Amino acid sequence: MNAASDTLLALLLALNNLEPPMSAEDNAKLFEIGEQLELDPDDWEFIREGLMAIIANNPQLEQQFQMSLNQLATLEEEMKPQLSPTEKEITQAFDRSSSWEIRGEDKAEVKTEAIVKIAIKVLKDDQPTKTTKTLNWIKRVDKLVQPDY
Repeated sequence: MNAASDTLLALLLALNNLEPPMSAEDNAKLFEIGEQLELDPDDWEFIREGLMAIIANNPQLEQQFQMSLNQLATLEEEMKPQLSPTEKEITQAFDRSSSWEIRGEDKAEVKTEAIVKIAIKVLKDDQPTKTTKTLNWIKRVDKLVQPDY
């Protein structure tokens, strides 16, 4: 995973655990981030600045986001490959009946790209909090990163 996928995964986890859902205004701002990410994913630093401003202006989201970032950062190295979505989870995220075929030598890069594409789909939804809660992949990762008490 890279900086973009780490940040986006933390955001998706934060949205999954966010109560109450975000306002229509914040959803519109996330939509813009999704549009930017879709149009130019290589301009991550610029996109990240805008995303972090949105997160900073929503105290509940910021709290969940920081908690998710910390959980991801402290996850043991051998657990990190389990953070990527499976082919079945990718298919479920895009409501496809056929499976997402991973081609090429660098499957890790393809799975990182899948995280970005799923994040774009969620951010461009009119209710990203609700959409995130439907993703089996995020439910699985959320259980994986939750500390055992």
